[in-house]
Amino acid sequence: MPLRQARCVVVDVETTGLDTRQDRLLSIGACGVEALRQRPGEGFEAIWRHHQASELNNIPIHGISPQPQAAGEAPETALMVFLGFIGKYPLVAFHASFNQAMLDRTLREALGRRLRDPWLDLAHPGPGAIPVACPSMSADQT
Repeated sequence: MPLRQARCVVVDVETTGLDTRQDRLLSIGACGVEALRQRPGEGFEAIWRHHQASELNNIPIHGISPQPQAAGEAPETALMVFLGFIGKYPLVAFHASFNQAMLDRTLREALGRRLRDPWLDLAHPGPGAIPVACPSMSADQT
């Protein structure tokens, strides 16, 4: 399907660090995109409940203070709502491999499953994957 007609879900995660094997997921944000436009009112946002907040030097990076971390949602509940939100649509992220690894590990630990949706990495798009990246292409080539 041409990108200008496709539907996808843009995903971003916040974590306690960059180690996908040890650091924890703090939050997920996602929005639906169709025909290269964000779908108004179609979004997902969840902050995970953690009994121990992330380190104080990490908070200015992700912006989630200890209070929202303590009052966040149960991971199992948030993940089930997230899975319903994304459906079977392709997922789009900047540095998708990091987002995918954090989500896969969290899903495996909380629900015993993995994401099967395909991913598109905006940090390394293929030639012509994003029309803005190839302004010389005509509309029928995208």
